[in-house]
Amino acid sequence: MVNGLFHAAWWSHAEKRHHWTMRALRWCAERGHLQAQSQIGHLLYFRGVNVQAKLDGVGFIVRAAEAGDSKAQYQLGRIWEQGFQHVGPDLSQARAWYEKAAEQHHPLAISRLISAYSEGGLASSVDAAKVKYWLGVQSQL
Repeated sequence: MVNGLFHAAWWSHAEKRHHWTMRALRWCAERGHLQAQSQIGHLLYFRGVNVQAKLDGVGFIVRAAEAGDSKAQYQLGRIWEQGFQHVGPDLSQARAWYEKAAEQHHPLAISRLISAYSEGGLASSVDAAKVKYWLGVQSQL
């Protein structure tokens, strides 16, 4: 429902719609709704206007990722790969979260792992067997 409000033609006041939708998403996320946690986490972290919004976003992403949301797991992998604020990158953590997302057939996570195992990135060595495995999974998507 909340997702549809962003695109509702009948609600023409964009700013009002945005604020209401964000409040509704946050309300749902704070009550444990997995999709809402993942979506608002992404919006706050990647589009947040200040550090506090980004920190709130990370919190929601972590909650959703730990609960098994593949999109949030992929986003958490990106966060660990890039680092954030005073926390530097942790490539082993990034790879672990990408693997969790890839196990649920998240296409971007699979691509990232193929690249990492082909080149020895994300604190891993080149691993032809893992490249072959993830290429096989990718071909079935």
